[in-house]
Amino acid sequence: MSAPISPADQLAAFTLATAGFASRYGEGGFEPMNDATLAVRLEMALGLFGGRSGPDGMYISYKGAGLKIWISRGMLNPYRMTPTVQGMKTVRLARQVYGIADPDDRQLALF
Repeated sequence: MSAPISPADQLAAFTLATAGFASRYGEGGFEPMNDATLAVRLEMALGLFGGRSGPDGMYISYKGAGLKIWISRGMLNPYRMTPTVQGMKTVRLARQVYGIADPDDRQLALF
């Protein structure tokens, strides 16, 4: 059994999986994007299917369709495993990690 994925591991893996998104759209900071635009850009950056593994033992697979990211400390089989992050959770993580504002958010800024 592989070690559990911590929240810090999840953020690190998300950042690695979305590195193409950051380099393509984040030059000089991110412009505000609504959820639909952000989802389309994430889908394009994640592509058809990709993955990576590193010396830290983290295995990452990702797929643009459905905004799916699988993260594991052991061997990874995305065809049999449930994604660690998918759909709107991927959009929310992108907002958190990259500080992307939502122009549709009607909440007034406090500061």
